Amino acid sequence: MAPRLWMARPVTASLIKRYRSLILALMFLSLASLPGLSQDAVVNKVTLELQIQGLSKEGCIVEITPGHPACKFKKVRYKVEDSRVLLQPIEVTSLSIDRDCSFAITIKEPGLPEHTIRRGLRLSKPAVDSAEKPELKITCHLATPSQVQQARNETLDDKPKSR
Repeated sequence: MAPRLWMARPVTASLIKRYRSLILALMFLSLASLPGLSQDAVVNKVTLELQIQGLSKEGCIVEITPGHPACKFKKVRYKVEDSRVLLQPIEVTSLSIDRDCSFAITIKEPGLPEHTIRRGLRLSKPAVDSAEKPELKITCHLATPSQVQQARNETLDDKPKSR
């Protein structure tokens, strides 16, 4: 005989409604007691090296913002005129247990739509006996919005036409 799950659904729903506050309190207490959530935030100095392909003579504006809510740092904005740029170190804080940090790098060229690329890395734990913040370096190979648009146009032209 097949189980009658449709009969159990109203009973389960009424129990959840009746004991909602108790269930929420137990969930909160179980999450608060996890060992990983009580750790402090991890802070690193991250140096970004940008290698931008297809940069015009006018250059572009590069804006770097946190890629997700668990990664915290001040929004950075640079005027880039060279295809290879080493940016000033950014002090990055990760609030997540796995110490991941994501960068949303937006390239703005005049007269073209902006292009956002996401890059991420895992921050290092600070040494137990050291007060210094660990330093990391990430190299990002990027394409300008004009190159992205050109590549999209080429792929559209290469598609076989349907008959």
